Amino acid sequence: MRVSGVFDEYVPVFLRNIDVYRVNLTIGVSETIRGRNYLFLNVVNGTEIITQLHDLLYSNEFGEFDLGIPYMSHMTVGKLKNVDDLNNA
Repeated sequence: MRVSGVFDEYVPVFLRNIDVYRVNLTIGVSETIRGRNYLFLNVVNGTEIITQLHDLLYSNEFGEFDLGIPYMSHMTVGKLKNVDDLNNA
């Protein structure tokens, strides 16, 4: 199934009963995962809904992309070239 097919099938069904909600983010979170240097914003409020959506998608059609790392609700800001750039971001 194409990625767009997954979204067309699963996401609207899951989101159908979700009301508008506020998401708050914290800044300055960074991590090197499998040699890649990511800059994140952590979700403070709204994490439960985002985690449920993540778990739904990764327990079904996106299972092959699961890295086996415990999920933390976040927004990826970017992937930096090296650890020094990451630490200075």
